[in-house]
Amino acid sequence: MSDAQLWLALVLNWRSHGMGNTGPTLPFLIGATRIVGIRDGIPTISDFGSLLFSFQTSKSHYIRIEACARLGQPVVGSYDRSSTMDGSELIRRNKGSSSLYIGNRYRHGQGLESAIEALWSMVEPAVTNGMFSFNGSRYGEYLQRELNFIRAVASSCCEGTASRSQ
Repeated sequence: MSDAQLWLALVLNWRSHGMGNTGPTLPFLIGATRIVGIRDGIPTISDFGSLLFSFQTSKSHYIRIEACARLGQPVVGSYDRSSTMDGSELIRRNKGSSSLYIGNRYRHGQGLESAIEALWSMVEPAVTNGMFSFNGSRYGEYLQRELNFIRAVASSCCEGTASRSQ
């Protein structure tokens, strides 16, 4: 299983598993790869760039990074291809079509690099300190139900995934 497969599966299963109304936070997704053993160590801006790039190439859904009104944090939502999206939020690619939309408040320019830098500056303190779950108005350790969700999605999307305890 690749990190991109896990990230997309978590986003696509978020609402159906009763985890929230829109989608997970970016730190939640970065940390999930450490829970199931795909990656280890302190997350870097390179890990973060891989996350955003993987969403740009989704064939099944549009992926939108937007502000969650309840959390006050950027979250990753999935929308089927029949949805109408704000064209000004599309992150264009040099080759091929893109599936990634990022709210204008989360980028300082037009390209993906701009969005990576802007969003990384927001989440870096949490992820580099191993705080991937946003609860009670702050980032902290995953709740047990979040760990269960990550492991269940990982095992159903990619058989044979070993789970790592937190």
